[in-house]
Parts: sequence; structure tokens; C-alpha cells
Amino acid sequence: GRCFAAPDERLSAAEFIVAAARARPGEITIVATSPLTNLAIAVLLEPALPSLVKGAYIMGGAVYHPGNVSPLSEANFAHDARAAKIVVDAFSSTTGEGLVIAPLDVTMRAMVENAALEGLGAAGAAAQ
Repeated sequence: GRCFAAPDERLSAAEFIVAAARARPGEITIVATSPLTNLAIAVLLEPALPSLVKGAYIMGGAVYHPGNVSPLSEANFAHDARAAKIVVDAFSSTTGEGLVIAPLDVTMRAMVENAALEGLGAAGAAAQ
């Protein structure tokens, strides 16, 4: 699919997430690779956000891998632990759908080549 249209620069990141999800219910998948502050604020602004999107993929946490900011802490969750809890609580379900968490155990083994990153950038540019 295509990316959402260019954002309204008057909106905060959280407001943009909510506006995009409301404008295209069931079409948007959220991918978060940094602390979850904006996504948590979006959930607080729109508690129905998890039902408005296809799902959320977040990079955070550590299970069997040592943390990257302390022996037990991963940076994205550690930098805003409250936001991580809000997002995990909101998007979690009994069926396991709606939320995929990629902890350090996964991200330290995965590699994304430049061509894939360039493809993502091109897809975003084409939508504007």
C-alpha cells in the first residue's frame, strides 16, 4: 500500500497518527523503531487506536539478550518505560494479534540492507 499523504505540519506526531488512523481505518500498520512516547500519546488521545489500525510492530525490550543501556534494559523501553507500558497494554490482545514486539534478541540478529531502506524511502516520497 501507499503511505498516508504528507502530514499537516500543525499536528504533533501523536495527532498525526490519530488523524491518519481515523482517515484510513484498517489500512495503516504502525512501525515504531524508537521510544514509544508519540504512540503512547496517540493512544491517550484516541483509546480506540488499536482497533483503527491493522497492527503495531515495535522494536523494544530484551528477553534472552542483555540490555543495551544496562544489563537488563533496552533503550527504547528504558527511555520511556511508561509509554512502553501504555502501548503494550493498549495493543495487546488475547489472540496475539495487533502487536508484534521485536526485542533485542531479534534486532541484534536481523540485518536490513541499504536497498530495502531506499525502497522504504522511495515509497514514502511517492505518496507525497
